[in-house]
Amino acid sequence: VTLDGAERELDPEMLVIADPGSALAVAGVMGGLHTEIEEDTSNVLLESANFARQSIWRTSRVLKLRSEASSRFEKGLDPETVPLALDRAGHLLEAIGAGIAGSGIVDVYPSVAAPGIITTNAARISKRLGVGVSADDVADSLTRLGFSVSVGDGKSKGELEADSLVVEVPTFRGDVEEEIDLVEEVARMWGYDKIPMTVPSGAHAGGYTYEQKRAMQARTLLAGAGASEALTVPFMSPGDFDMLRIAQGDPRRDAIRISNPMVEEQSYLRTTMMPSMLAAIRTNINRGNKGVCLFELGKVYFPSDKLKDRRKFGRGEHPAVERMVLACGMAGAYMSRIWHTRERSYDFYDARGMLEALFEGMDVCGIDYVQTVRPSFHPGRTAAVALGGRELGVVGEIHPDVAASYGITERAYMFELDFSELLLAVGEAKSYEPLPRHPAVERDVAMILPLTVPVARVAELIRETGGELVRSVVLFDVYEGSPVPEDKRSVAFSITYRAHDRTLTDEEVNSVNNAVRQALEDKLGAILR
Repeated sequence: VTLDGAERELDPEMLVIADPGSALAVAGVMGGLHTEIEEDTSNVLLESANFARQSIWRTSRVLKLRSEASSRFEKGLDPETVPLALDRAGHLLEAIGAGIAGSGIVDVYPSVAAPGIITTNAARISKRLGVGVSADDVADSLTRLGFSVSVGDGKSKGELEADSLVVEVPTFRGDVEEEIDLVEEVARMWGYDKIPMTVPSGAHAGGYTYEQKRAMQARTLLAGAGASEALTVPFMSPGDFDMLRIAQGDPRRDAIRISNPMVEEQSYLRTTMMPSMLAAIRTNINRGNKGVCLFELGKVYFPSDKLKDRRKFGRGEHPAVERMVLACGMAGAYMSRIWHTRERSYDFYDARGMLEALFEGMDVCGIDYVQTVRPSFHPGRTAAVALGGRELGVVGEIHPDVAASYGITERAYMFELDFSELLLAVGEAKSYEPLPRHPAVERDVAMILPLTVPVARVAELIRETGGELVRSVVLFDVYEGSPVPEDKRSVAFSITYRAHDRTLTDEEVNSVNNAVRQALEDKLGAILR
């Protein structure tokens, strides 16, 4: 029972003051009721003690008992003041005539508290404060606060520098434990007002990597060409393989399954951007957007050679091989109906035009478009994008069955490029030519061609035949339908001729142009108009 009259249940972890028979007080918290001083008390035993603050804090919390004593002991007291407190209490009792102090003191001090030792130097303190402080100033400030300071001898103590200061912390400063605490004490004595104000200097901002710069450039170019950027999750459904008509044995079917997918429709890491792009196009069309043109620069994932044996993975290794892919998809109305234009839908040439704008802006030259067959794309309306014999990607119209499987009723077009391969072809330095000093001559050539002849092959043959005099070849018209036969189409090109050292005569231009027309008839079976 404590002095407040409450009965307390103690546990073995709690400190108590006791005689051989029973507990007299809860140490550092509150005294016991049956040892309370009463009116007829004649003999008083003075006890002065110091307790571990962690023990007092725990006892106070467990008993839910706060007192002035517990508040003091929880913060930690100087053990060296115990005899001083005892002498002071005896002196005061005699001074007020309350009694006569007896002789004899029993002192139990099993572990003498040793002063703490902290090593520092003026240079480190100055660096922390941001102002130059000499060793004498440090020693003077700490000495006035009761610390004992001596200069370390670097020659006799290998762990100390020659200008080290060895600081002995007095026992009454239990709050000073580390060097940073000494810095605070010096700052208080030195004066915070003497420390100049400075703007914090952070780490220098890092720059963008080459890949990041090119990625931002590609995004800017496609956005400038009229496309909107899409951000999609890098997952795909197991049903996407069949919806995209991906053949068995195709590497894109060897996708990595996610261990804990949220839904089955997102249970694999994507191996192509097509599912993400087609789903985004469908969502936009279903929400009322008549024309959609989206692009995304994201990653696709393929299993590495070590995927089947996860025990081989070391720290920092990853089971997936990541590739950066740039995809752009479009469907619906390219231009809405307004008073001065006709409404038209996106077509293959819009997709290719996006590519041309991208390549021109990134200084990629020598791109070839080779007709190819891909199961996900429309036969006859698909081209492989190649550079120097190395394939970069594919562009074409999405196969109608694929579009229908994703709920897209409009004709959809898309290109997909391996962005990492594209970066290898980006020109580093631009070369410039002086403005032409001689006039150019333009000639148009129109023809009917079999559908099996790629338009790119026509432009290539014109350049080969015309040689250095051909400065540009521009396709400006394509027509399919009556009265052109079903297996053919009509195309028209504008050819610009110019010589860099002279003005071309009509005879020279006509000679080269006739050679071009003859080559088109002989090599491609063109019917010139």
